[in-house]
Amino acid sequence: MPREHPDYRDSLELLNTMYPGAALLSTDQVKQATGWKDIRTIKKRLPIIHEQVSKIALAKYMCGGAK
Repeated sequence: MPREHPDYRDSLELLNTMYPGAALLSTDQVKQATGWKDIRTIKKRLPIIHEQVSKIALAKYMCGGAK
């Protein structure tokens, strides 16, 4: 069974602090959290579900995990 990246929980906790009570983030929230300017960057790097991205996927990406 693969182990999670050591920074995964810290990344997820940061996202939970920034955006409490939501499992999915809007593309604008992802832009704010990552500093990306274009939705095409989000679409290229993260799975989008109905114009939203899960916190889990973003936390994995933030700590160097694959999609």
